[in-house]
Amino acid sequence: MTAFLTGEASVVGALAAAAGEDPGRVRHGAFSLLTRFNTFRGEDCQRSFASPRVRRFCPLCLRADGNMAAWRHQILWCFAAVGVCPEH
Repeated sequence: MTAFLTGEASVVGALAAAAGEDPGRVRHGAFSLLTRFNTFRGEDCQRSFASPRVRRFCPLCLRADGNMAAWRHQILWCFAAVGVCPEH
């Protein structure tokens, strides 16, 4: 489980393959959490700048998704520089 949460490429690729998705495409959109920094889409970034551990979200986006079981994670919520939802 830890390997998936930290974005280990082989584990993310295996999940993508099991779901019938292109493993390269899924790996490209996943965060890799390293000791001193994170990577996202091939770019290194400070851990405080971008992290998949969401600390804020848009309640209106969640309401638009409907039932809690249908709620989707918005990648935009992972970036510290984004303070407001561009739609709401």
